[in-house]
Formats: sequence, C-alpha cells, structure tokens
Amino acid sequence: MLDYFLLSPQIEDSGEFLTALDSSGNSLWSKTNPKLASFSRVYLQITKRAKIDDLAPSIGNELILSKKASEALTAEVRVCSFIQSVPAVFYRRTVSEIVSDKYVFWWSQKTHQVLDMNASNVRFYKHYILTVNKWVLRRDLVPDYDIFLGPTNKWIVSSIFKSVCLEWNLTGFHFEPVEII
Repeated sequence: MLDYFLLSPQIEDSGEFLTALDSSGNSLWSKTNPKLASFSRVYLQITKRAKIDDLAPSIGNELILSKKASEALTAEVRVCSFIQSVPAVFYRRTVSEIVSDKYVFWWSQKTHQVLDMNASNVRFYKHYILTVNKWVLRRDLVPDYDIFLGPTNKWIVSSIFKSVCLEWNLTGFHFEPVEII
C-alpha cells in the first residue's frame, strides 16, 4: 500500500510567490474560467529570487516545475489525466529580462474529493470546504495516480512521487504525510 503526502514548495525567507501571467502581464487566474491550454506559454514575474528550485513557490493551484522535474515525473510517475501543462518563462519586468525558460506550468482541470469526512477536521463555508485542519484520506476514493489535485487545491502525491523527487535530487519539494484509511 502506498503512503500519501500533501505537496507544497519549500519556502525560503524571500517570501516571493509566483502566479501565471499572460504576455501582457495580466494574471491568468484573475480572468473568468481561464483557458490555459490556449496559451503557448505562461510568464512568471520575479523580483528578488536569484535561484529557482525545481518546484517554485506559487500562489495558486498550479505547480511550477523545472523542465528536469517535469520530464522526470512525467516519465516515472502516474500523472493524473486531468493535469495539463504549458512552458513557463521567468522574467524580470523592470528590465525586460528573461531569467529562465526552462520551466513548465502544471494545472489540473479536476479536484478529487478524497477526504474521509468523518475522520478529517474540515471547516465549511456554504457547503464548500474552506479549510482542512486534519487530513484523512479514504483509500477507496484515492484515484490510481501518483499526483492529483485534492480538496482546497492541495496537491496530493504518493510515496512513489516522493521517491522519484529524491532519486533525481529535485529541489524545493516539501512533503507532509497524511493519514489514509
């Protein structure tokens, strides 16, 4: 049986979070129902960061992965079929400088409801899950993937995913164990 983890970027002291922009510098998430697949690439504006990990910190429900990480994970783990990707470019707007074009932007078109609602500690707002204070997954609800998007836009990954990250020496990944029953 596999163990599962909540995936998040390891945050440095700079506190700089990223979000996807179009070529005009407008946030893609601020648009109604963004059709991200229609973009040939997304832009990520950075100001402070000199080094960018294989998993960059973001403010949304996306994953910003290095090409190395994206290729390793795509080749070695079962990626949810609802996850899509486009190339990503890091740039500094103040000097119009492309810092790196060696990243890939992943997002999911589906959120999987995998919580055991009796064992988890969940806070609701108008019948929607607002926060989860204690994560307990129901094994029968967990899809047969090594990475998928769960409730409250949290990425859930298997121990296989974690092993691949360690084997490939991928940086920036933080794994928080979750209970599964």
